[in-house]
Amino acid sequence: MIRFIVVWAFFVAMSAAHSCDDRLLVSDYSGNDVRIFNACTGEYLRDLDNQGRLEGPQAIQIGEDGLIYVVSEENARVVRYSADNWEFVDVLIDSSSVGPISRPTGLIILNNELLLAGFQSDNIGRYDLLTGQFKSLLASTGTGGLDGPDAGMAIDTNGDLLVPSFENNSLLQFDPATGDFLGLLAGVSDGLNAPRVILVDPETGVRWVTSWRNGQIIEIDAEGNSSVLASTFRPSGLARDPVSGDLIVASDSNGQISRVNLQTGELTTLIDSEDNPLQAATFIQYLTRSALSSTQKNEQYWITGNASISEQFELVVPQMISAIGGAFGSSLDPDQVERRPWGSITIQFNGCNSAELLWDSNGEDSENFGTGGYSLERLTPSQGLIECEAQGYDNLQNPEWISGTWYGGPPRSGEGFLIDVFGDQAFVAWFTYHRAVPVDGNDTVL
Repeated sequence: MIRFIVVWAFFVAMSAAHSCDDRLLVSDYSGNDVRIFNACTGEYLRDLDNQGRLEGPQAIQIGEDGLIYVVSEENARVVRYSADNWEFVDVLIDSSSVGPISRPTGLIILNNELLLAGFQSDNIGRYDLLTGQFKSLLASTGTGGLDGPDAGMAIDTNGDLLVPSFENNSLLQFDPATGDFLGLLAGVSDGLNAPRVILVDPETGVRWVTSWRNGQIIEIDAEGNSSVLASTFRPSGLARDPVSGDLIVASDSNGQISRVNLQTGELTTLIDSEDNPLQAATFIQYLTRSALSSTQKNEQYWITGNASISEQFELVVPQMISAIGGAFGSSLDPDQVERRPWGSITIQFNGCNSAELLWDSNGEDSENFGTGGYSLERLTPSQGLIECEAQGYDNLQNPEWISGTWYGGPPRSGEGFLIDVFGDQAFVAWFTYHRAVPVDGNDTVL
């Protein structure tokens, strides 16, 4: 019983600590890494790389392939990581393949291409998304007055490429298909002074821009009218909370990250400068639960939990737990592992070799695998099976006969349950697969 209480308390504590799965990924230019925070609480969780691959990280983008793309300015790289478990994937572009782009900062993923901006070379290149091979220049040096394109390029609601031109205080528009310069969106007269990041509301067409040198967040409406939304010291990175609608802004000088109310312009602290290792934040990417799950399709997946067992041999786990951030062998760092609530399962045993599984993984504190179930049978013989058959199922009183390995029969090859019973409690490990399609709350298979 002591063992159960300790293990159960551990899982409950970890579930409560990580009830929000959304993350803020923040480029720390001087710290040479990307810091990962809980998007709801602002709690610092871990670093993305921690292996010296990043030198002056800038733009961060999430691809449809479920990978995190990070621009590393000082060593001219685009480095990729898994959005599922934060593991390093590869260096897609490096100094030998970056071509005419010097000191890359901004990044856009569009139509199977990477659009990469060079702060020092004052140009924008096209790269193959799969191979990282340089293809051509979208904008050659100085096109349209391009001078110091910074990290926060964006795609406007009409499909135009918007580029912050840091050194001449301008927002420039380009046709991403042809590379044609389309004109100036905003400039000094609109209050811009060293723009760094552009953010676009896809529904209203409103754009927000961090104006670094004069400490302002400029709002430009769909008609091109500009106004000052908020003021803060040296704003750099800018993202938007998809739930509250607030902007999230970072300063590159004090390690503080704030929320900005779009109606009032009021700033409230989300991440205090004393509670994190940020030195010089340059870019923020808001990573939602759906993005975290996008690389998980069809891969093997373990979830675990502690169960109670009734006198009718009904086993109930109120909260199964999944985990991300681990690594094999000596690469494992326990401090980097995040445990996340998955949902509940019930197994009703009805014979020495048979049972019915039901699961419910819906709602905020779950991985949203939906609801469903299937029949189970014992996978391997055990001492518990021998005792069950000797006594007869209807005569059993002690549930320890349940211990062992169970699965869904040949149609569900490759997945199953490991169950360890102690008294009227059990530890359950379910080795299964990530869901193959998005779940809308009702599903009968994983």
